[in-house]
Amino acid sequence: MKRMPFERPTEHYDTRIMDIDEKICELIKQRKDISGNNPGFPPLEQISKWAADFELYEDFLKAIFGSLLSEEHFKPLIEPSGFRQHIPVLQSIEQGEYFYTLTSMRGI
Repeated sequence: MKRMPFERPTEHYDTRIMDIDEKICELIKQRKDISGNNPGFPPLEQISKWAADFELYEDFLKAIFGSLLSEEHFKPLIEPSGFRQHIPVLQSIEQGEYFYTLTSMRGI
């Protein structure tokens, strides 16, 4: 399924926080590297503690950590240009605990 293009929700951006936003991105990358891109989800007790310590809403933190689990949904889709037809392939492969099947490819 094709995703809708992202539109920036507001034109406002306080440039004083740009360094903080960059550090957030750096920490997300560091988190991925340390966890081997398999971070899991923090215990709810820990989220409650962080919410109290940093004056944040628990549900907000749950949403942030939940979104970190779904990065694979944001990988760019590869679409050929000049589509002409679907080419049947019907190939399957088992890799670890996953079973992948490719039914067809878009031909150009």
